[in-house]
Amino acid sequence: LSKFLNAISLEETDSKISEIIGVNLNTSNIGYTHNNGKAFSIDIEIYLCESLNNGNVSIQILNNHDIPIIHSWIFKEDSTLLNKQGKHQLKCIFPNLRLYQGDYYCKVILAANNGNSVIQILDNIWSFDVVMYEIEIAY
Repeated sequence: LSKFLNAISLEETDSKISEIIGVNLNTSNIGYTHNNGKAFSIDIEIYLCESLNNGNVSIQILNNHDIPIIHSWIFKEDSTLLNKQGKHQLKCIFPNLRLYQGDYYCKVILAANNGNSVIQILDNIWSFDVVMYEIEIAY
């Protein structure tokens, strides 16, 4: 279960396009290493040159075989976030992200029309490792 938090900043910018302008991972350990079952979050900053028609932002976490493991999203109906032009900051929180040990990466998508009109895809960003230090692994 994930939870999106948001904040809006109406700073002026010269950009004429809506776009993702920043993504940052917050893993449970240093060096982009995450301990299975611990808190994990993703910060996303987007700029909207105008209000999006049924806009959404989605996040996928994929494993090293390019298989999507987690897909979390926020739609306009879930928040007033995409109703205004300006810079928006999102935080997707996974209070206890459970992934099996291995290598993973993120994909972030900004879209309109309920996901039917993709504005931008950032693929294969922020690789991170999952470890299981506190769990006995059955082979």
